[in-house]
Amino acid sequence: MTSPVDIINQSLDSMGVNTPIQGISPASPSNSVVAQVASRNYQTQVDAIFRSANWNCTRQQAALNLFAAAADIRVTPGVSIGINASPPPPELRPIFAELPFNKRYFQTSYNAGTAPGSSDTADLVPIPNVYAAGYGTGMALPIVMRSSPTVVFYDGAGTSNKCSLYSGGSWANAYSFLTYVQASAGTILFASSNTNTLFINYTASAEL
Repeated sequence: MTSPVDIINQSLDSMGVNTPIQGISPASPSNSVVAQVASRNYQTQVDAIFRSANWNCTRQQAALNLFAAAADIRVTPGVSIGINASPPPPELRPIFAELPFNKRYFQTSYNAGTAPGSSDTADLVPIPNVYAAGYGTGMALPIVMRSSPTVVFYDGAGTSNKCSLYSGGSWANAYSFLTYVQASAGTILFASSNTNTLFINYTASAEL
């Protein structure tokens, strides 16, 4: 069976490192290997090497004591030795990619930083008017969600299951003209008892 030292050295050879790790002494199997690995200026993952070779990592870690030793095998120039002593900054997706991804799980008409149910007429969205009372109306969600969401809608004063009207240059709230019917991953359907264009704020949640 290939020894741990042979596996490490094979990995070093693939990275162009020509100074091999020496053998492990039975009396001190871990510290000598770790010290040799830590003294070189490269970055490797012994744990991943063991897995790729189908080694029992738990047994090898116990035998070599690689992760309990004072030195850390993950040596990077300018980074202090020690597990996660100076972790790199997280890699974040650009906001234009992150927002559509998040909206598959949760969407709202409220602006960022405005809690659902707040008094807010600036973000109200229109629900198209109907031909006659009792007809269906609805809206398309900006991003198709991962599944049919749970929907809550509010009027401009923040009252749930109510809607708003805009008339005579001002907003009027607390109307019960809209009844939620159903939602799919891409649409919300209402029944309207009023032929005017109605306005709501909403939340749509398809979180796991």
